[in-house]
Formats: sequence, structure tokens, C-alpha cells
Amino acid sequence: MNEVALLDLKRLRAVLAHEAIGHVIDYHATLQSAMTPARALAENPAIPSGAVVVAEEQRQGRGRLGRTWQAPFARALLCATTLKAPHLPAQPARLAMIAGLAVVDALEIAAPELVGRVWLKWPNDVLIIERKPAKESPGKVAGVLIESSFQGGVMRYGLLGIGVNVNQRVAELPATHPGAPPAVSLFTALGREVDRTDLLIELCLALGRYAVRAVTEPAIGAIEERWRDRLHTLGRPVTVTRPLGRTVERVQGVAVDATPAGELIVEDAAGARHRFAAGDVTLRV
Repeated sequence: MNEVALLDLKRLRAVLAHEAIGHVIDYHATLQSAMTPARALAENPAIPSGAVVVAEEQRQGRGRLGRTWQAPFARALLCATTLKAPHLPAQPARLAMIAGLAVVDALEIAAPELVGRVWLKWPNDVLIIERKPAKESPGKVAGVLIESSFQGGVMRYGLLGIGVNVNQRVAELPATHPGAPPAVSLFTALGREVDRTDLLIELCLALGRYAVRAVTEPAIGAIEERWRDRLHTLGRPVTVTRPLGRTVERVQGVAVDATPAGELIVEDAAGARHRFAAGDVTLRV
């Protein structure tokens, strides 16, 4: 077993002490899920926006649709960020957008070899694209889980749960569900380890930049445009699955567009367009 390096709390707190995101670092060696203490911090009026919960290991980390996020101790980056006023966008869809874009930026800064190879898979996955002769080979390197609390139709807070596969070896990566891109890590993609402390710093800085922009930009602005431009899903044949009452709806077609509200538009073989606010997407080959 290779030795693992723990996150450098002293460096994290020194660099992020006066930043919008990360000025409070709530560190844990092991957690069931980082979202639980993040929710408590968000509910605490004495804790300002931008607190970050981070764990070396999660025993019951959650992904979308009830899936689990598995990673061995001190190999992945597992964190949850609390956003409260003044960092809450009027458009709830921007929470997922800024989280995904911040992961993209952080990965490309921490590992410049990845510039142009990091993309988003609708709705909340981050991919590394391997360019192979005559085809692309996407692998899932990160995922985002968004929770929000509303009162009287007004958002009280948002939680941005982010998991990044960093230094896992091939045998340490989890199996994926059928039709999903295989799990990859920065180590398997780059052939070298990446400093998780550096990566968390870059992630917090990127989240801070986007969080400020999300409340100052117009209702439809550069955030939506950049998010759309980074969607690897667009222009590709897909199957979208979503719950519909007691049944499951499946729509096959081509992902032709994404709206500023974060919805995916799929055109089926008959030319009809379907709009999805949520769902599970697989690429068809």
C-alpha cells in the first residue's frame, strides 16, 4: 500500500483565511457524509457563508439518485461548501453550475496537462476526456451534489457537495452503473500524484470567484454561457431516464441544447423536443 499524505490544514487555513470560501475549514479524518456537518454550519447564524467541511474519508458519501461515493482514506478530495447570503444567487440552477465550473477550473490549474480535457456531463458529473484515434474516451473524475433550503420561496442556504477522485489507483476506483462513463482519477489520467491540499485551495478560490459573479451578473450571463460551452453532453445521442410517478420514463434522442435554468433539451427521432430539469443521462453508441 502506498503511503498517503493528509491534507495540510496549516497551509489551507493560512492561504484561505481571508477568502470568500474556505475561511472556515471544518476538518475530519472520517465522516459518514460531509453534507451533515455542512448542513449544521449552514443552520448556525454565527457561521458566515463560505465554510468548508472536508474529510479524508466518507463512509456513507452520497451521490445523485441515492448512489454512493466511495474512496479510500486520503486518496480523494471530499468536501461540502456552505453558501449563504451574500453568496446566494437568485437563480437556484447557478448552484450546480458554479460548483461544476469551479471543479473544472481547479483541475486545470492544479494539473495544467488537463487544460481542454475537463468537461461537464449533464447534470452534475465532471469528466476527463481521453483523445484516442477516431473516438473520445470519457471518464468520470468528479461529482457534484447540491442541496438547498428555502423558506417562503426564498433560498436560505445552499450546500455544494463535491467529490474528486485524486490519487486512487485503478484497483481503488469504484465500479460504475451500466451506461455510465468509467471512474478515473487524476493519478490514472496523469500518471502522477496530485497534491490534494493544492487542489482544495484552487477549488475554494474558484468557488469564491464564481459565487461572487453569481450574485452580481445579470440573470442570464457568462456563467450560463461558460457552463453550456463545457457540456460534453451536447450534440451527442443520449438516453435520459427520469422518474414519472410510479413509473420510469426513458427518452432517446440527441442532446441539442441546455437552457439558462440548467435544463437539458433532447430531440427524439420524430423531431419532438423534450425538456429535462433532472434525470440520468447515458451516452448511446
